[in-house]
Amino acid sequence: MTQNSFTEIFPEVKKVFLNKWEKAAKASGIPKEAYEHQLRLVEDPSGNSKYNFCVMFNIYRSKYKRPAQSEGCPLCNAVNLVEKNPKRAVTNSPLPNSVIIPNIFPTMYGASLIISTQKQDNHVPIHNTSNLKGLEDKLSKLFKFGNETGWQIHYNTEGAGASIPWHDHSHLMNFGNFFNKINRIYGYENPDLNLKKVNNQVYKLENFPFFHLIFPEKEVGKISHFLKNLGKQMGSKFEQGFVPHWICQGKKGF
Repeated sequence: MTQNSFTEIFPEVKKVFLNKWEKAAKASGIPKEAYEHQLRLVEDPSGNSKYNFCVMFNIYRSKYKRPAQSEGCPLCNAVNLVEKNPKRAVTNSPLPNSVIIPNIFPTMYGASLIISTQKQDNHVPIHNTSNLKGLEDKLSKLFKFGNETGWQIHYNTEGAGASIPWHDHSHLMNFGNFFNKINRIYGYENPDLNLKKVNNQVYKLENFPFFHLIFPEKEVGKISHFLKNLGKQMGSKFEQGFVPHWICQGKKGF
């Protein structure tokens, strides 16, 4: 696959939004070195596995410390700062009662968060397999927003990387930037990984080393239905009472 063909499928976030992101990052005190990383593609040298991934060297993000709720909520603090200085916001949010801000410790250029503006005693927690009310509507709006802007939506729970599970937020990723830098597509977007049909409109990637399912983007009801059943079947096996998981938006309609 050539550079031109994959950038048509995996474009970066649209320039108009990246311009807004840079201004919001500057207003938030995020230096350029925070999102200018060294990257290295890792592949199986034997060629037996088509799975590959990218290692990111990011000294700035290494300063990040996982917060504890008892220490105060950093996302509540972020909302307060946006209320005092609206320039910290990137653009309008597709969700009600929420705001988009740059990730203060960005994993990549353009990395942002959609966070709930409901704070403290009115905190809205992250959805999980025992808390699915409103998830379908949220995913529909997020996926539509991602397609319009070029961001890819990632939504993860406690136990699957979410460090602030008590304050609802979604990640906005710009993987096209990484793909362009290394001139390759890696991870679950790797075009050499073949889809295998599990049942009607549900797929898996052949030889992908982590448990996963792939749903058509428009079938958000199937995602919610699967998570509900997953919670019933396995939620009691986890201390927190729900099954940790991660929802990722691709760029091929899944």
